Amino acid sequence: MTQPRTAPKAVQKLPKNLHVIFDMDGTLMDTEWETSAITADLAREKGWDISTEDVFRNHAGLGAQEKFMSIAKVFGATPTQSDLEYLAAEHERRKAQIYHRDEIPMMPNAAAALQDLSDKGVELSVGSSNPSARSKLGLDKTGLRHHFNDAVFGPDNVDGRKKPDPAVFQRAMFEKKSTEKNTVVIEASEPGMQAGRAAGAVVVALLDHRFGNGAAAAAKVAAFRKAGADIVIRDLGELKDYISPQVRKRQAQI
Repeated sequence: MTQPRTAPKAVQKLPKNLHVIFDMDGTLMDTEWETSAITADLAREKGWDISTEDVFRNHAGLGAQEKFMSIAKVFGATPTQSDLEYLAAEHERRKAQIYHRDEIPMMPNAAAALQDLSDKGVELSVGSSNPSARSKLGLDKTGLRHHFNDAVFGPDNVDGRKKPDPAVFQRAMFEKKSTEKNTVVIEASEPGMQAGRAAGAVVVALLDHRFGNGAAAAAKVAAFRKAGADIVIRDLGELKDYISPQVRKRQAQI
């Protein structure tokens, strides 16, 4: 059985002035699998016979064009810029529909984890590759917006730059006046973890339950570590147990 967590389990008092930045898809919202299905459907339309599971495991977290370029490379294809622009636009159109539904699925214990951090006075923000308006819509529909208010950032706030570029996290840190010493990024994909590491934050990786507990999970944990994750958790309810030791360790290193 995979044991991704490495931080001590003892609950410790959270450091002062802590700032936690959450990704959206696959971190707060349980939308990454469906987003991967959209990607796979469009890829198959181009003749790239890829499964939703393969997209989810190996291509999640990238911007739309970058995602299709990555898939095309696997199949030895060289899509034109026109192809990539069409695929990206159609991908975004279909993905936006997820957020316009009456209900959007949340990751397990997302609401409870946010409430716990808010109750402890932790500053919270969102740093996503979604447009900020889409993230705000999702937060409004799930009743989570009050934890963040207007501290919701996307590519539209950083000149279109997407992860693994750290700009969206750096913007959140600037707005909250936080530094490498007191910022934690919660992510579910390697590009986001690379961005969090580049921003200097402590990086917590959330490993989706769909990876199970066997070889697939172990491989993903290794990929997360390589991308810059300091710790790997399986459920957002574990955050309160693992954040404090990692932040204090980082503070001692700086």
